[in-house]
Amino acid sequence: MDINVKAFQDAIAEDIFEKTTHTVTQTALLADPAAALAPLFADLDQALAAGNLLQASLVADGEDEIGVRLETGVINLPFADSKKVTNFVAADSAVPLKVYLIITSPFVNVSHLRIDEVTTADNYLAGKNSQQAAVIADVQEKLDVIETNRKTPKPAAPAPAARTTSRSTTTRGKTPRKPSARTTNTVKAGSRKKVTAKTATKAKAAPKTTAKSTTKAPAKTASKTTTKAAAKKSPATKSTAAAKKTTPTKRATKTTATKAATKK
Repeated sequence: MDINVKAFQDAIAEDIFEKTTHTVTQTALLADPAAALAPLFADLDQALAAGNLLQASLVADGEDEIGVRLETGVINLPFADSKKVTNFVAADSAVPLKVYLIITSPFVNVSHLRIDEVTTADNYLAGKNSQQAAVIADVQEKLDVIETNRKTPKPAAPAPAARTTSRSTTTRGKTPRKPSARTTNTVKAGSRKKVTAKTATKAKAAPKTTAKSTTKAPAKTASKTTTKAAAKKSPATKSTAAAKKTTPTKRATKTTATKAATKK
């Protein structure tokens, strides 16, 4: 029984397939897997006889849900991933229709899903009893794995504290170095030059003040002394004038005396 890959993808995308769901307790599934799986085999027989695609599901309720499915497909991908089929098989190719067993559980593996090829549809129809027995044995094996993993304590997740501490320590060491060296040197150099320039200016201004004081002092003293001297000699001049008027004969003598005094 062959099927075109593109026709298979279109049928899944348009929900053109038989879909059934059955429920059972986990206790019943673990106690008698063959009886629990019987409805799935009946659905498979009916779908293949009608030439239809099938997704038959068995849901086992409990502490952690367990799912068992039988699907007919072209590659070991569930119906949910049918669009990815053409990544592995050409869309225009015709391939044998196959039967796949899918187990879902948080404890079956890391991805929580396990898919295995049972056989081709033609082989199943040719030997139903042996193929069904193989499916029951495979389911029992996966249930044992689920129970073992469920009872095994989960490993503690590694604490990321060590990585966080090392990163923050490295950051603190690098941050203060760059700005402190550059900023301190530049500011100090500039301030020293400005202070030196101001001091030199003040030192040059000092001699100017001394020169002005020395020049003004002699000028004031000389003018005052000369004025007083002139004032003291005024009476002598008046007496001489009076003497001239009284005694004309002695004019030559006093004039000579006056000149001698002036020279001194």
